Amino acid sequence: MDHFKWAFIGYGGIAHSVARKLKNTQNKIAAVYGRNYERAGEFAVKYGAKAYRSLDEMFTSGDFDGVYIATPNDSHAFYAEQCILHGKPVLCEKPFALNQTECKRVLDIAEEKGVYAAEAMWTWHNKVSLQVKEWIRSGIIGEIVSVDATYAYPMLRKKDRTSRLVNPAAGGGSLLDIGIYPVRYVYELFGMPQSAECNGSLYNGVDVEEKIMMHYGTFTANCFVSFKRMKGEKIVIKGTKGSVTVPFFHTAVKAKLTGCDKRTAAGKGGYQGAYLDEFNDTAQNIREGKLQSELVPHQATLDTMELLDKFRKQMNVVFPIERTETAGNDENEFHTP
Repeated sequence: MDHFKWAFIGYGGIAHSVARKLKNTQNKIAAVYGRNYERAGEFAVKYGAKAYRSLDEMFTSGDFDGVYIATPNDSHAFYAEQCILHGKPVLCEKPFALNQTECKRVLDIAEEKGVYAAEAMWTWHNKVSLQVKEWIRSGIIGEIVSVDATYAYPMLRKKDRTSRLVNPAAGGGSLLDIGIYPVRYVYELFGMPQSAECNGSLYNGVDVEEKIMMHYGTFTANCFVSFKRMKGEKIVIKGTKGSVTVPFFHTAVKAKLTGCDKRTAAGKGGYQGAYLDEFNDTAQNIREGKLQSELVPHQATLDTMELLDKFRKQMNVVFPIERTETAGNDENEFHTP
């Protein structure tokens, strides 16, 4: 089969991580665009692509099959919309947008134009995650008693206000950067909660730590997220007949089922396998003419954004562009990078 050719928008750390994993596979990076043409050029040389000075130039003269967006959070929706309006299938890094309003607008345009669009939530292309979902839905561990998820690492330099992680204008904060993973994991296993609460601590106008409680009637899913503390990453789901434990759940290489039926699930290659599965699945979807991912459908992206919006509101975290939209009474205005 011929290579599936990708255009990258963005050339930062995550773009490099993905590009390294795609080397010597059926996925080829053919084009790259970024605001700094020199840096885009360096990225292009390293991965055998062509750099473009403008989006329009890339859209009109570039030879590629799909676009991968790996820019800061505040520009995801803008670039995704531009791709769709030019008829280019798009895989956009999480979070797909800053809020549900932006998210819905872009996905509505994609459906109206008949263009493929998906959020790059690699967790749900991972064989281990899919096996965990099957275990839970089969009822093998009985009635759910409790869920505890942790994703906490000291990711900030002391008093650093320059990092994108704590930059309100870039859509920073621990919730959208890493909290999206446990929230989405719980959602994928159990759907939308009956109610949910979040409280956290702020720095520089964004959240840097939170405790999230998602209530499902007979049990509560507790999520702890932090940029400040070293608590690691793990989810433990306990039932009346057993339990499921998944270390490093957002890109797990293993999961353990204990109780009356002890089993393990294993993935391949850790980050390597997670990226490749995501890009291979997306390429196949696009080649088959599908308009959304079967594993990461639009509704799941919209529902997750609804929850993240709710949690940010409870912590009083509002991004500058959202204040501008409110003042201008235009919910559909995007930040233009």
